Amino acid sequence: SLQELQEKFFEIGNNYNNLVTDFLHQNFKKIYSITTDELTPQILITILERWCETVAAMKSKRLADGLKEFDPNMRIGFSPDDINYRDADFEAVRGTPQNHPQLNAIHEHYTSYINNCYHAMDKLKNLLA
Repeated sequence: SLQELQEKFFEIGNNYNNLVTDFLHQNFKKIYSITTDELTPQILITILERWCETVAAMKSKRLADGLKEFDPNMRIGFSPDDINYRDADFEAVRGTPQNHPQLNAIHEHYTSYINNCYHAMDKLKNLLA
């Protein structure tokens, strides 16, 4: 019934952190060839370095994809008779890459993850010092 389905979704939502932890423990060995019990600060730093590189690459690709919307070819429907007015019309409607809310949100989203990753690595490196 709809009520049972809703209750199941609430149960999953309430147990989300436990489910993630269980998934991590069950799949960590498959992914990294070690168990979570074998983790050391140095191994974790190596994993975090790879993760930061991956997030930075994703950020770069997402921003590059978003910048395609500002390509001169995308301005074709904006005042085709006057190139100066066309650019002003385009910017009035779509803005610029520097002030575009979605591009800024992508940048901030990935930057915060990368900063948190480096912060965690610094704390782990302090443990090794």
